[in-house]
This record gives sequence, C-alpha cells and structure tokens, in this order.
Amino acid sequence: MIKSREIEIFCLESVAKMTEYLRINYDNPDFDVRVRLDFSPYRTRSWGGQRNNRNFISLALNRYTIASLSDKPIDFKEYSSFSYHPIIGDVNKVHWKKALLALIAHELAHAAQFSDVGSNVVAASNLFNKDKSGHGFVWKKIYQSLRIYFVNTVNFDRSDFCGKGN
Repeated sequence: MIKSREIEIFCLESVAKMTEYLRINYDNPDFDVRVRLDFSPYRTRSWGGQRNNRNFISLALNRYTIASLSDKPIDFKEYSSFSYHPIIGDVNKVHWKKALLALIAHELAHAAQFSDVGSNVVAASNLFNKDKSGHGFVWKKIYQSLRIYFVNTVNFDRSDFCGKGN
C-alpha cells in the first residue's frame, strides 16, 4: 500500500531527526533507538522504553493510515493528568502527520528517559535519582523539549514535514 510506505518513511525520518536532537541537546552521542512500525488494525497502543538495555519504540499506525487516506483532521490524545497542559497536552483536529509527530515524540521520550539521556536530565536538574514514573518529571522534561521543537509549531498543508528539525 502506497500510504503505509509514505507513513513508514515519514516515521523513520522523524525518529532520525528527533534522535539526533536528543543526542546533541542531552549530550549523549551514542543514544539510539530501535523502531517497530505496526500497521495491524488490531493494534491500538504504542509504547517506548528500554528492553535488554536497548532503547525502543513500537508504534501502532493503523489509525494514521486511515487518516491519511481520508485526509481528515485527527486527534492525538494524551493521558488525562496532563491532557490540558499547554505544551504537552492533547493535539486536536490536526493533519495526520502532526498527530503522528506527537506520538513519535511521546514514545521516544520514554525510550530516552530510561537511557543515559534520562540520567543527564536528572543531573542537570539536580535530582538525586532517575524518575521511575512513566510520565514523571524526567519524561515530561524530554517530551516537552521534543514537542516544542518538532510538533507544536509545525503546520501541514498537504506538504511534507517542514518543522524546525528539518
């Protein structure tokens, strides 16, 4: 399917740009992430983190394929505890690429929080240990940075990724 190939390329290019940003801005040149793209209609959840000392993200992409085919705006909903946050909250009624960028940033922030990137955030914030919470201070700090730089200021008008990170 042509759209799934377009989504695959968009995801991999976006992950590469965000990963490079994390390497530079969090002084971690070795940060890397394994990416799994899943277009199954049965898969509805995405996740990111670290498994066997390897950073990973696994993205459920079926809804983005559907949105790309219909070309209608979609939402990216966050957890209710921060869904109304002005920077890391919900992304509503946007082009599918912008919603997908928010998903990628969300899951990549999880991978980064459990890596040395998270350790660098802890040290820079004068904390005593890593935040073990999935959506705690360290994750929010990383996610906020990714959202500001790659998601919140990007607009799509049927054109390709044109954000600051390009």
